Amino acid sequence: MPDRIKLAADAGFKGVEIPFPYEISPSVLSAAKESNGVEVVLMNSWQGDVSAGEFGVGIFPGRREEFREKLELSVTYLKVAVVNL
Repeated sequence: MPDRIKLAADAGFKGVEIPFPYEISPSVLSAAKESNGVEVVLMNSWQGDVSAGEFGVGIFPGRREEFREKLELSVTYLKVAVVNL
């Protein structure tokens, strides 16, 4: 994913979409963004278990706590990736 950010910067983009950044730490995301001088312009919340066909956990009534935890995780990433949060 840091490679994606660098490639976008090298191609002249000022912003980059990182749909699901959760495979890297927030600090790695922040460092990649800062060192390449780009802004993150799109980021999705936690998608759940994609291998099981999930593309979000907010729709499952029995998984409210997981949804809240993952939403907090998403906010953590947003705070390091997006300006003025």
